[in-house]
Amino acid sequence: MPKLVVDAMRHRDKLFLMPVDEKQFSVSRKTSKGNYCGQHLGRKLVFLFSAINFACFHLACPVVAAATEELTLQVIPSSVEVERGQEVKVLVVVDNLSTNSLHEARLSSFANVPIEAAIEPVQKEIVAPNGSFAWTAGVSNIGQGPLSGNIYFRLDYDRLSQGQGSPTPRTVVVPLAVTNPSPEEADRVAEVQVKSTLQSLNEKRPGSVFLVIRNKADVPISIAPIAVISPSNVTVNIQGVPALRGGSQPIVLAPHDSRIIEAQVKAESQVTPGKLLLLFKVPIHWNRAGLKREATVVASQEIDVGIFGETAIMTALGVPSFLFLPGFLMVATFGLLWKLGQPVALRDNFPLKVNTTDFYLIAITLSILTCLAYPWATKTFLHDRRNYLEPVPKVAVLQ
Repeated sequence: MPKLVVDAMRHRDKLFLMPVDEKQFSVSRKTSKGNYCGQHLGRKLVFLFSAINFACFHLACPVVAAATEELTLQVIPSSVEVERGQEVKVLVVVDNLSTNSLHEARLSSFANVPIEAAIEPVQKEIVAPNGSFAWTAGVSNIGQGPLSGNIYFRLDYDRLSQGQGSPTPRTVVVPLAVTNPSPEEADRVAEVQVKSTLQSLNEKRPGSVFLVIRNKADVPISIAPIAVISPSNVTVNIQGVPALRGGSQPIVLAPHDSRIIEAQVKAESQVTPGKLLLLFKVPIHWNRAGLKREATVVASQEIDVGIFGETAIMTALGVPSFLFLPGFLMVATFGLLWKLGQPVALRDNFPLKVNTTDFYLIAITLSILTCLAYPWATKTFLHDRRNYLEPVPKVAVLQ
């Protein structure tokens, strides 16, 4: 025997609102053993046929439904995802399977989660025999936090059978599962790549990078103003796209469409040499099944920032680092002036020869003193404090 029928037999009291009518299937009550066994067997056969009918109906209807021998009540769809402050429409359908009319069918709802339903119309006067009727219910999420639970639709009606003086009130309840929308990964909706041949950047040689934004979804997406995280001595400007510089109308990409955006990168006059990282944050918005979604896609680009001519100068002078350049120039200048005041025979006797321990000791010491004095000197004489050892990162909206 199928498992569904067995389960139905175990819970027969919960499946049917009306008991089996013994008058149609019982035999005359006699005390004989044969009559008693026949009556008992007849009851089992009736229940078995009813259980098989219930099993067939259950397998045929994938929606949530409550069934009796005289009607079915179902919700279409069987579950919904509702965001906070949003309303989703569902249908509650009653099928009158009996030969009697259903009078004053009234639909109401109750829930164990912060959900409410607006039902139209609330009451149907008569549902004809073998007829159907559908209510429209707007399910709204009025909560503030995560949502997971059921809202129950309750159908109250009166049944008036032939030969029956007063109607019999009946009630059927069917649940609807309600949850918050499951988050959709941003990488599956959009892709952002940074393309550039820019390897080195300085104040005299700005460069460009290109953002390639591709819509990977089957729905349109809109792109809000892009933000970039960069050091304070590097500026990034969007070229030719006002909407991405804080314009009122965002860019909209059709499904599986792409857009190339140019960004100009420029180093300021005060830079700290070394490798720097640019981060582009691209906010995207889209609608899925009537639900508003948003996410942020991040792309990065690494560049080398230097001082104009720094590499050529340090290569020619043999200085291992830019930090040692001030002291190296001081010692070399002092040595040149010393040689100019000496006879030709003594010019090679300068005590601090290049690439010796004494030379680098003096050069490094002077470089350290220069680093310490440079912020004070620029603030005192230029009224603009500068320190090439202290880069300050910032977050800026592309302008």
